[in-house]
Amino acid sequence: PCYVEASVSLDLTITNHSLLPQKFAFCRLPSFLTVRSLQDDPPELEDTETAVKDGGGFGGFGMLLPEESMTLCVMYSPESAVEMHTELCFKVQTGALCSREFAIPCLGQGQEPIITLKDPSIKFAAIPKAAVIKASIELCNVSKSPQMFNILEPPRELGRLYICPLCAVLQPKARTRVQVEFKPDDAYVELLKKAPPPPPPKEPVEGEAPDPPAEDEAEEEEVKAAR
Repeated sequence: PCYVEASVSLDLTITNHSLLPQKFAFCRLPSFLTVRSLQDDPPELEDTETAVKDGGGFGGFGMLLPEESMTLCVMYSPESAVEMHTELCFKVQTGALCSREFAIPCLGQGQEPIITLKDPSIKFAAIPKAAVIKASIELCNVSKSPQMFNILEPPRELGRLYICPLCAVLQPKARTRVQVEFKPDDAYVELLKKAPPPPPPKEPVEGEAPDPPAEDEAEEEEVKAAR
């Protein structure tokens, strides 16, 4: 089971037992299912075509070399509190010989959240530094048993948010209001003014000419040459 607006995942390992490379693809995935690779550097296809001749496109796809295994993450994100009973369409192309299709059954259950928010977002008006603005959100326990909630504050120097209460127990059908204060200070304003760091220099590839130096660097080199 998984709550609506949340996600749960399972690992799926696929192995190529043949002596030929195999392209694979998960086709026609519903909106509440996604497939992702758990590898840091997943293999890529040599061209931009779909992973299989028939179908392909949306979903996880790639290539398995002979005797290679890959672990994939199948994520379920229910959109409503209903039972999920579907199949993953898994297609495989062995070399350039043939294509096969497998149906992987998937079962799940969406559930309504046990704690609901009256307003899912907070929008503060613009205020000067050293001022304070307040807002609140209402939490409701819709279950039949007591539930504890815990709110994780963002780093104080990055958000300047003060939340109260951070942790409490809600009795069945009970409601409580959580107050959120925004207090920008001088350090926070200066942090917003800082420019993002420049991207790291691109490493030259063999056979390619290096990128030309930036204008500032070129001027510095000209001054050094004049001296």
